[in-house]
Amino acid sequence: MFEASMNFDLDNVEPFMEQLEGQLKLGLPVAELVAFTRSTAVDDDRMKILSVRFRGETTSLDYRVFMDDVEAPDLYFFTPSEELSRAIDTQLKDFADKHGL
Repeated sequence: MFEASMNFDLDNVEPFMEQLEGQLKLGLPVAELVAFTRSTAVDDDRMKILSVRFRGETTSLDYRVFMDDVEAPDLYFFTPSEELSRAIDTQLKDFADKHGL
C-alpha cells in the first residue's frame, strides 16, 4: 500500500476534499467524508474504505482520520496505486502551498 498524508485544521478539510475531487475526479463522497472527519473524537483513529475511479481504473482508497488534537485531524490516504498516491500527495502539497500551511 502507498500512503499520502497531512495534518489539517478541521476547517481546511472540506476545501481540500473539494479540491481533491475537483482535480482528480475520483467520485469521492465529499460531504460524507467531511462529516466522518468532523465526528472523529480526539485521540480516536477511524477508517473508511472507498472504491474510486482513477484514470479509468477502479481502485481502493482507505481514508483514515486520526484526531491528533481538538479540530486538528491527521488525514491518511492509503491505496495500492502508487500513481494515485503520488497524485494525492501532489494535491496535498498544492493545497498547503496555496494556503501557506
